[in-house]
Order: sequence, then structure tokens, then C-alpha cells
Amino acid sequence: MDIHVVPVPASSHPHIMAHRGCCANGFGGHAPENTILAFEYAHSVGAMMFETDLWFTSDRNIVIMHDNTLDRTTNCTGLISNWTLAEIQNQCEAGSWLDPKFVDTKVPSLQDLLSFVAESGMTCVLDLKERGLMQTIVRAAELTSNLDMSQLVASINYYNDTKDVVTRLKRSTILLNPSADSPIPTDIKGLSGANYFGDLREVGIDVIFPTYSMTSPSIVELGLAAARYGVQLWAFTIDAPQDLIGAAVAGVRTVCTNDPKGALSMYQATQDCMKDECKLPNFFKAESQINYMDTDSYSSAD
Repeated sequence: MDIHVVPVPASSHPHIMAHRGCCANGFGGHAPENTILAFEYAHSVGAMMFETDLWFTSDRNIVIMHDNTLDRTTNCTGLISNWTLAEIQNQCEAGSWLDPKFVDTKVPSLQDLLSFVAESGMTCVLDLKERGLMQTIVRAAELTSNLDMSQLVASINYYNDTKDVVTRLKRSTILLNPSADSPIPTDIKGLSGANYFGDLREVGIDVIFPTYSMTSPSIVELGLAAARYGVQLWAFTIDAPQDLIGAAVAGVRTVCTNDPKGALSMYQATQDCMKDECKLPNFFKAESQINYMDTDSYSSAD
């Protein structure tokens, strides 16, 4: 049986952020994660932004990689912090782990990343994997032609880095990844919620960026509270069609996904509906109808 859902209007469906370029862990086989090939794929399917991860090398340059080691996504081993940028780019390749056709894919440097953002016009969400990266990023961005700082969105993992990031990226959107030093209160509806969002606004946080699968509070409760206090809600990582719909209903303004093409197609399918309810294509088959306005029915496949 096809799933029947309330259509997501064009004016309200979430924007698409391509996770690690398009495809964490090789999702879909389109390109190796966190490479220029991945960013190009995201651009080619119509994603407006992509997310990527940054680490310092031993000589205080920056490379693009999710893990803090080279082991999983290159033919090299060891901590990134034990290699220079030149060593990584000359000795390591970042594609054959996914498919031999991607052999010789280079590990991108910060400058490779910024040049792509400038050329493509995309927005890039910078997942700052360690403290102190921002000064180097801003210095390089200022030297990159045709790049506006507003295209760089900082995703903060360390709450005590906020002041430095906000000061250096005055034209940019600032995201906070909730963590141990910035936990979301379970009672988000009361005074604790007001205090939490007030603190975020005070230090310059524009967006809260949690996992979609969070349960206490639920993504729906968080979305309502964030809207109340003028903070946007973005969420990761959302691939399943029912979760993409659930995110839209919950008020998530940007979804981070491993399948940007599929997500865009799904949202387009809901926009094409002209009635109060619509019947989506067969790839949304399920055992029974799901009422997405019932918050108890939300689930995540992450």
C-alpha cells in the first residue's frame, strides 16, 4: 500500500544539505565521502549546500576528512595530526576504498574546498572537528577570490569555541551541535527551555543542529521550542522517506542527508500534489498508512 501524506508545500519544505558531500560511508556509491567528487555530485543533483569535516595536520594546515585518522577512507594509516599536508596529498589517495574507479582521488585541502565553494556558489557547512580551526579558515577564505564569508556556515562542536567563531564569521550562520558541554534540556517547554535558547541567542547561535533520532525531547518538541525563541532547527542524518516527511512536519528547516537526489525528488513529489492528501510513488510503500501529523508515529532509521 502506498503511503498517503499531507503534502509539503514548496514554501515550507526543508533545504537539502548533502552529508560529507553526498554520501557518508559510500552511501549510493556515487563518490567517496569528503572529496571534491562528492561535492561535485551534490551540486549536480541540485543540493544548495553540503557538509564537510576539518582537521589540522601536523604542520597546522587543514585537510578535509571525517575521522581523525587516515585509515578508513585512504590507503594510509595513522592520525592526521602526525602527517603534514604535503605528505597526505602526495602519498594518500581517498577513493579506492569505495571503488577502484575512484583510485587517485585526492584528499582535499582547505584551499581545495574553498576554491570549490567559490566556483560552485554552494554553501558549505564546516564541521569543526577540533578547537582553533577558525583563524586558519578565515585567513584562507579572505584570500580566495569570489568567495563570500556568508557561504561558510560554522558547525560548532565545542561550546567554548563559540565566541571565537562568531567573532571571526560575522557574516555567517552559526550552528551548534548539542554535546556534553551544551546539552539540550529534557524539559524544553518550561523555563529551562527559555534559559537554554536565551543563552544560545546571547552568544550568537542561529541554528541548533541535533540528530533527528533524538527522543528526549523529541524532534517535534524541539522544533516547537526553537521556533518560539527564534532559533532555526536543522537536523542530521535523514535518509528514509518517512523521516524526511517527518522532519518537514516537525519544522526542521534544513535536513542533512546522504541521499540529496532522493530527498529533493521526494519533496518535489509532495509539491506536485494538488489535493489535501496525495499518493506518493511506489518507492514509499509501507504496510499501512502513516499519519505524520500524529507526533507519536515519528521514527528514525538512522
